Parts: sequence; structure tokens; C-alpha cells
Amino acid sequence: MSIIKIRFIRLLAYHNLYVQLLLGNYAFKNGYEKNYIEFVAKSFLSTIYVTIFYGCIFYFIDYKMSSLLLIATTILIIGCLLLFRTSIKLSTISNSYLFVCTTSLISLVLFSGGINSPVL
Repeated sequence: MSIIKIRFIRLLAYHNLYVQLLLGNYAFKNGYEKNYIEFVAKSFLSTIYVTIFYGCIFYFIDYKMSSLLLIATTILIIGCLLLFRTSIKLSTISNSYLFVCTTSLISLVLFSGGINSPVL
């Protein structure tokens, strides 16, 4: 097995470990199916990875304001992930996540050129 494949498998193992640590007993406490909650949390984590990646890219191509907005979005999505440690309903957590992502997208388009935005 190649070294890249081994590192990728380790990365996925850490990804699953982080999800388990974040979720705790949320599914059991609130009556949701565990696989569904894990899927939602992994979607949140994937969005965090994408925002960090694009935040770095925007920083290097001198869109400093967009980079700061993406870093702020990352922090807010981490906050949404931490809501799984509470007893808040899943619909509220999902709606807060959608609000953060929508606000971020609208702000990125407005601050980086409107209709000619590289975000679009």
C-alpha cells in the first residue's frame, strides 16, 4: 500500500474520531438515528475544510476581505458543530448552519465584485 493511501486512511480515521467526540450522546438523548447525525456533522466538517481552503486561496490572491469573511464563517460553523453538545433540536442547528452559509455567500459576493465575483 502506498504511503499516500495510508495517510489518507489515517486522516479519515481522525475525521471519524472528531465526529464521535463532537457528537457524544446527542443522537441517543434527542431520539435521532446516529448515522443521520454523523452524516450531518461530517457535512459540517467538510464545509469547514472547504472554507479554510478557499480562505487561504483568497488570501494569496489578495482578496483579504473575502479571506477574513471565510475565516469568520469557519469559526461560526465550528460554533454550529459545538451546538451538538447541547440539547438543542437538530432543526435549529441545521437552520443556524444554513443561515451562516447563506450570509457568508451573500457577503462574499457583495465584497468581492458583485456579479463579476470570483466566488460565483
